[in-house]
Amino acid sequence: SCNPYAGDTACDATLPLLCYAPAERALRTTAPVEGRALTDRAAADARCNTAFGAGWRMAEHHDGDWGIAASGTPPAPPTRFWVAIRDQPGNCWDSR
Repeated sequence: SCNPYAGDTACDATLPLLCYAPAERALRTTAPVEGRALTDRAAADARCNTAFGAGWRMAEHHDGDWGIAASGTPPAPPTRFWVAIRDQPGNCWDSR
């Protein structure tokens, strides 16, 4: 039940941010953050960069189009994450 075109999670929800390092094809998650704190893509990317270092950014739908093949350990139990989409208004910062 994912809707990348309009978003499917209220921006007052608190979820981990899914971060991606394309050069390493690696995924990690941040501590949970309220969606409203993600004011734009640069702010979201900065959270990943601060948490994990240079080369990390917020994962984006088109990194894998419904699934990213990458290394990393998913949290247990499986959970939802904040991810971006570049060509649709499904991000919390789009509702501002």
